[in-house]
Amino acid sequence: MIRDTGSSDAEAELAELVYRARAYRNRAERMAQEVSPRQQLRHVAEQVARIQKEFEEFSASQTEQPPEPPKKSRPWFKGLGQIGQGAALSIANVALAVGVIQFPVSPETQTWGALASVATGIGTVLTGVGELRNE
Repeated sequence: MIRDTGSSDAEAELAELVYRARAYRNRAERMAQEVSPRQQLRHVAEQVARIQKEFEEFSASQTEQPPEPPKKSRPWFKGLGQIGQGAALSIANVALAVGVIQFPVSPETQTWGALASVATGIGTVLTGVGELRNE
């Protein structure tokens, strides 16, 4: 039939017609499979909404307050021990400084050393009070 229409190379023209028909069919299939921009945007909006919901659920689970750790009981013995230690240290050093207790120490130790030890004893007493108050 192609030769009857005056074609000099009927086989080449037949191959070209088959090639064009396949290309047209492939283009038509791609066009049918393509999604319109409106549908693509709708699909993207649905995906964004789903991801946002997942993120909000994740954020809500992360912001929940962890349970508070149990409160420690007051360290009574530690606080009372420090108060007793500090009081004994301070009283003994005041007695040494005023001469109530006689030890063979140098006069500098009896005055300035006793004063420094009294300050240390007062600090220990205050630390013991802080322990009793859970500070």
